[in-house]
Amino acid sequence: MSLSVIQQLRLESNLGSSARIGWERLSIGFDKEQAYLELMLRNTVVGDAETGKKRSTSVIVYGIPGSGKTTLVESALKKLESNHESFWESRQVVRLNGLLCGDFRSAVEEICWQLSLKGPFQEETENGGAENDFSCLEDFNTATSFEDRLEQVMQFLKTNMESLNKSIIFILDKLDLFAEHPNQHLLYNLYDLAANSKSTIPICIIGITDRVDVLEMFEKRVKSRFSHRNINVCPTYDFDKYKEIAQRLISFKEMPTSTNDTSTKKKKRHALSPEKLDWNKDVETLFTNIEVQRTLRAVFDMDPTILKLSSFLFTVLISAEESLTVRKFQEAYEDNVCQNDPVKVVLDLPITELVVLLSVYKQIQGQMLKAWQPSSLYKIVAKIMSSFGLGKEDYLKAITKLEMLQLIVPVSNTQRNIGGVNNVGEIFYKCELTFSEFKDVWKKYPNLPSSFKELL
Repeated sequence: MSLSVIQQLRLESNLGSSARIGWERLSIGFDKEQAYLELMLRNTVVGDAETGKKRSTSVIVYGIPGSGKTTLVESALKKLESNHESFWESRQVVRLNGLLCGDFRSAVEEICWQLSLKGPFQEETENGGAENDFSCLEDFNTATSFEDRLEQVMQFLKTNMESLNKSIIFILDKLDLFAEHPNQHLLYNLYDLAANSKSTIPICIIGITDRVDVLEMFEKRVKSRFSHRNINVCPTYDFDKYKEIAQRLISFKEMPTSTNDTSTKKKKRHALSPEKLDWNKDVETLFTNIEVQRTLRAVFDMDPTILKLSSFLFTVLISAEESLTVRKFQEAYEDNVCQNDPVKVVLDLPITELVVLLSVYKQIQGQMLKAWQPSSLYKIVAKIMSSFGLGKEDYLKAITKLEMLQLIVPVSNTQRNIGGVNNVGEIFYKCELTFSEFKDVWKKYPNLPSSFKELL
């Protein structure tokens, strides 16, 4: 039984959990960041373009969850491995995750296992063990304490890794969790290896984290050995680029053919079948539909990351049977993206809180400011407040209620009096509602007062 076109797309697409299923992971929209990372990796593994000397280095990749930090690193590695045969042969990658390596011991064990260094924590050495085992460590198995063993392991890594004849790339996902280890033994030893000019083998340490303040978590001795290179993975593309990415993700791509011919690095690509070409044309037409664009815009305003977009498109793809329709996009948005829709929360608010949101909307509409102070916005709706018998104190109380509902959040460090609203007006806030969500509120709010409509 042959697969339908949509079933083939589910198998070939870049959507869903690439790490679990094995789909290709693509870093989209971060060409400059990827080129910078590729240069560092190439200098460590292959050597500097001018001198050919291999250089150890370290870098931190940070950004909001779902922005594509890990995908960026994996894409850079894959590109170098496919374009440079010498890179593939000369590198060894060690991947550590702070969630899984909860302490120094488990981290060192994982490093030794991935580097094929056998038996680091066995009580007795195995006769005829594998090459690169720890039988060469003097008194390793007779060490009286675990700390002594760790010291010998790290010393072995520092002085005897040259036998691997490869540069080593350490990828530390959840770097902030490694920084929470007591005394930061792992970070200190790894960064010391990268900073030590006498190290026997070049290494590159790539830290991945959601926290921009991770460097402040480093101890002084760790910070002094870090190269202070960083890559900020922050979505900067506009909606037009976002829409282009969405169309690319949900369309068929020409797949490279597998070949045993090593004489050329260029890979031949399969031409798409007529059915797949028709699918791509239908997708292109669908993406010109105003309702599809409006739905994508709502997803973009809520979360512009590629991870969120991929998850949304995968939901659309799973729900479709033979073809994609406008309704499938709308249903995927309503059923999955809007489960915690703030618009529904606003529609249940009393008029006092709604007046506050009206002032915020007018400020966003007029000046596109992301942060604002309640005291500066009150004059916009002072007339409406008085028409309901309300004053500035009621306005500020409504601010605290909206903050409790997390419809607005403070962005400054200004301290307020606990239990009071004395200085609420001077605190900077940002609103969690998007511009399109505000428009939905004004359309759907029951019996919206005429005074509101005049301002809108």
